[in-house]
Amino acid sequence: MTALILLAGCAFGVGGIDDTGFEKLLSPPRLTAEQTAIHNAIVASKGENGFSLKYPRSGEYRSAFVVRNLDSEPEDEALVFCETPAVGDSPAAMWLVFLDKDEGEWRAISDLSLPGMDVERLSFAYLGEQEHSDGSLNGAVSIIVGYLDMTGEKTALVLNYEQGVITKLISRPYTYMNTEHYFDAENLLMIISCDRLLETADAAFYSVSGGQLKSVGGAAIDGQASEITHVSTGLIKAGTPAVFINYHIGQGDQYGTNALYWATGRLINPILQTHAVTQTVRQPNALTELANPMDINGDGITEFCATATFPGYSTFDAAGRMRMTIWKTFERGQLNDIYYSYYSERGAFIFFIPSRWRQIVTARLTIDGGGVEFLIATGNAADADKMLFSIRAVGTGEPALPEGWRYLAANPDGEIKYYLEVTKSNDDDIMALMLTLDELRDCFRMITASGEIALMD
Repeated sequence: MTALILLAGCAFGVGGIDDTGFEKLLSPPRLTAEQTAIHNAIVASKGENGFSLKYPRSGEYRSAFVVRNLDSEPEDEALVFCETPAVGDSPAAMWLVFLDKDEGEWRAISDLSLPGMDVERLSFAYLGEQEHSDGSLNGAVSIIVGYLDMTGEKTALVLNYEQGVITKLISRPYTYMNTEHYFDAENLLMIISCDRLLETADAAFYSVSGGQLKSVGGAAIDGQASEITHVSTGLIKAGTPAVFINYHIGQGDQYGTNALYWATGRLINPILQTHAVTQTVRQPNALTELANPMDINGDGITEFCATATFPGYSTFDAAGRMRMTIWKTFERGQLNDIYYSYYSERGAFIFFIPSRWRQIVTARLTIDGGGVEFLIATGNAADADKMLFSIRAVGTGEPALPEGWRYLAANPDGEIKYYLEVTKSNDDDIMALMLTLDELRDCFRMITASGEIALMD
């Protein structure tokens, strides 16, 4: 069991405890006996000139202190991030201190200097041979630290700690890292690095074997990637698990997707190989929400996505264009469009554009932005006046809709209900494009909190 020791204060000296020192910073609440013992051990190790605690900025572990079992012995150890101040010619230094109990007393056993200015994240994982196939654990856990170096770039550091000895397994730059049973295999560490200056990027996967962290494979990803925005797993085709990597392109408002899967003993990035990067580009704005790949039709295969401008917006600037989301499968060595849609993450729904609407019907947000209306397209979407119907998502606690809105469906999560307002008109153009109830059921999809797709009743 991991215990997080949450300390309200951050700076400590070795003088007596007074109104301006340790007691004031940490009261209330008072430190427990164990917390005090760990603090005193840090003072004895690093406190000659005072020290300050360093708190991870992201991730599950946000405390400077963590108590848990780190090695193959049954007892808990502790680790602490701290910084010692500059003294004379010696600059300030950031440390990772390991503590263990010696005859029942906490003592600092080992420490490691981190050549950086802040702690980005901390995590623990049993990788490769550290986890048996039955789920039982074997040996020391891998300690995974991300920190910011003196230039502000992120460095990944993977360590093992065993009986007072720190073993550094790897240190390398990273943009994104995570551990998961990728490719339905053993637990792996994935590290993605994006070099904006050189416009190169790669993803590498690591496992523990023979007590060492070893690469099990890697592949280049789009060198335009500047930030990783979302990573998911799924099937790229039947029986083929893949990792879907979504990223921000450069400094603009565009996003792309690459995917990695195993084939003939190596990792393949089919999007790069087939020069299909531009076919996954999304351009969100105030009118268009950002979608990421998902299984959009419940067949078990993850679809890629891209955006394209709805009819009637060609004369608008980029910020004023409303865009549809196009869903694609990767088959026979290429991306193939299978659905055109209006996508709403806020409303947790997708509306597929019927094939008979293509290039004829456009979409426009309602005046208050709370719904979407579908209209017969004109040269300028702002001038379109032949509305077919509107869809609105209404969350729990929101005001009731005015008369004329019909109940459509309820999201299985129970937090959102959907309503439909149909135009009352005998206009021939409108009547020709109006959907039947069966067509509406085929087109409307709800997105649950877990990312699954739900149909109308």
